[in-house]
Amino acid sequence: MARNRKLNAMPVGWSSVVAALLICVFCAVAGVGYVWHRSRNQRLEVEINRANFRLQSLQQRENELDSRLRSMRSPDQVRARVRGMNLVMPRQEQILTLQEPARESAAGAGTARLMARRDGP
Repeated sequence: MARNRKLNAMPVGWSSVVAALLICVFCAVAGVGYVWHRSRNQRLEVEINRANFRLQSLQQRENELDSRLRSMRSPDQVRARVRGMNLVMPRQEQILTLQEPARESAAGAGTARLMARRDGP
């Protein structure tokens, strides 16, 4: 008489269950890691775009201020502003000329300062 195959079937071992469980856990962790990595990249991309937009707006503002400064420094603009102030040239007795003091050599000046510190309080 033929025996039933179900009676001869090998029972599922714990090693197979553990292997299947480890494969499922690995796939889940890999999926979560992939999603986290993609979302982080998207956040960084948005941050980079914002920084680039801010950089462009600051560069544009700098260019505007630079052109404004150049126009304010132009001799014609300076003369026009001075004309409105009713300024006159000073008299000769109002001009004070200062004489520049004689300079010591760089090494001598440093040594003199060091000596003054040592001798001082």
